[in-house]
Amino acid sequence: MIRAIKLKRDLEITAESYHRILNEMKKRKKQLLMTMFFKKDANITLILLKIAFRLLYVYEL
Repeated sequence: MIRAIKLKRDLEITAESYHRILNEMKKRKKQLLMTMFFKKDANITLILLKIAFRLLYVYEL
């Protein structure tokens, strides 16, 4: 019983660094998805603004 507890504790200590790496990878993936979402939104917004300004320019003449 004591060996099992010690083994479990040793494994948790050993796996701690891998757990941190995994969490960091998950965080980066999530940030990348958010960045891509906002980039996509920004591109669509710019396109819509360009179209709106062109329409305003055409109808002003």
